[in-house]
Amino acid sequence: MNLDSLSLALSQISYLVGNLNKKNYKSSVTEIYNLVQQHSLEGERHLLRCLFSHVDFSTDGKSGTKDFQAQLLIQECTALVSKSNFITLICFAVGHPLHYQKTLKPSPQLFPQIGKTLKLSRVQELVFALALRHSDLQEVQTLATQFVKQKLPDLIRTYIDPDLSQEVGGLADISIEVLHSLLTYLLQVGKDKSSTVTGVSTAQRNTFLATLRKEFPRDRLPVVLAPLLYSTNEDITMERLLSDSLNVPKGVNESILADALQEMGYGCCTSMEECRKTLMQLGVQHLNPNSIAMVLGMMAQTHTGLTEGMNLQLLPGSNTWNDGKDKSEQSKQVTTWNIEMFVEAVRDLAPHINFHDVINGLDYPGFIVKDVQCLRLLKVALLRGLQEMFPIEVLYRVWKNTEGQVRLWV
Repeated sequence: MNLDSLSLALSQISYLVGNLNKKNYKSSVTEIYNLVQQHSLEGERHLLRCLFSHVDFSTDGKSGTKDFQAQLLIQECTALVSKSNFITLICFAVGHPLHYQKTLKPSPQLFPQIGKTLKLSRVQELVFALALRHSDLQEVQTLATQFVKQKLPDLIRTYIDPDLSQEVGGLADISIEVLHSLLTYLLQVGKDKSSTVTGVSTAQRNTFLATLRKEFPRDRLPVVLAPLLYSTNEDITMERLLSDSLNVPKGVNESILADALQEMGYGCCTSMEECRKTLMQLGVQHLNPNSIAMVLGMMAQTHTGLTEGMNLQLLPGSNTWNDGKDKSEQSKQVTTWNIEMFVEAVRDLAPHINFHDVINGLDYPGFIVKDVQCLRLLKVALLRGLQEMFPIEVLYRVWKNTEGQVRLWV
């Protein structure tokens, strides 16, 4: 993919979004999604920017069925909160609309307008505000923080009050991604000065956590909520699973993760669940920039031709994940690595990883780009991890593995 093809694709997305109507809606949306899939992050980000730029946010949600841009944006926002790059996408779209957007401006009515126009629930409104606290515009950050402080206490009250919770539904009805966002904010941002920053008192927060633990006992606890709800080794066995899985000594060769995944084959990354299970079984403590770089290099170099890998259930201590299914049957049907799924699993299990460091980690003995597909896979993986434009300057520094560096350019 070169800049010309990307520019043409983004221009086509702009044209299709701007000319949506009843007659061409289905065909145009299909073409838009194809373009987004081809150009991943850039296409996805541009689509949301175009949609937010075309929608009239001054209509209080009464634009009607003829506003096809609003229809598509509502559809997109339904799935947006569950995406790993949700914060990046929403901050860019809201903070940097195209020049013809005149109604989406920082004001006290910003979040009520967005909520009404996009038909967001109370919880969704709050999650959008939590995300926009990371905007690069100070005014939007301030408005988002104020909105969260105003709305979060009332929302929590509806879930911890038995009478009110029957009206809005249980906490189990909220998506795991949303719960993760709320918990992260409460426990990290408002840990020491809860009522001052979040508007939620310490008593409310503790009651909310206790309610969540009732809704999600240890035996059916989603992995991403484990460290937030059960933070000690005594409370949650997941900590022991993550630290003791393979009992590999410290200082072991960084290539152990890449070697293990290559041994297991393409089937270990067929889905988010499968990839997450695999990485936890191998040991999340092995996830660091250098080991991830070696995995990406291995996947790119072995994008075709691997024979059937070993079964995950054969790994030491794997009874935890033994669900009785034959993973080898699934592996036989897979012919290449789902490298994007691997990156998403890494970002989920080790969100502290900086993918700029991963790029630097590609300078290891044995790294080489052997063909176009190898380069394409690397680019897809790194852009997915970076969640921003590729920092081309890292390719100009002096590498120890000069052959690998040269092959990136040739």
